[in-house]
Amino acid sequence: MEHTLKRTQPVSLPKISWRVVVLILIIALVGAAVSTKPKNQKRYVVMLDDDLEYSDVIRRIIAMDLTGVQVVPFVTCDALVSTIPVRKYEAYILDYNLGDGMLGTLCIPKIRSVDPQAFIIGNSMNRATENTFLEKGANAFCDASEGSGMLIQILKTSVFP
Repeated sequence: MEHTLKRTQPVSLPKISWRVVVLILIIALVGAAVSTKPKNQKRYVVMLDDDLEYSDVIRRIIAMDLTGVQVVPFVTCDALVSTIPVRKYEAYILDYNLGDGMLGTLCIPKIRSVDPQAFIIGNSMNRATENTFLEKGANAFCDASEGSGMLIQILKTSVFP
């Protein structure tokens, strides 16, 4: 059996503008940059609260709703701030009354001095503390008396969209 090659006519491609080529390259580069982010990278959120049982409940709820997010509990501001240079936190959830006269709002400038771009969420059962948190520089406030839904919503929309 003899094989013969058929001669085909050359295909003419439409001319493409250099702008289209540049746009395609930009899209390819952006897509490559986005796809190189590790999907299973741990992300950390701080929970500053003197009530470790409450912190544990919030940790479990966040773990169920936000895959790959780990809550790191702290009971004192100084202990928290000392770890910021070592570990990157995506958000800070601060209780208002930390016991022993310490207030979560007093921790905000300490956090900002080490992590100026920090996303800080005031979290309290006392709605009256909302303005104090926001005036001191918190990005958001969560009324803890309404349950964890508001906190999860803030994290999903503002921190982990």
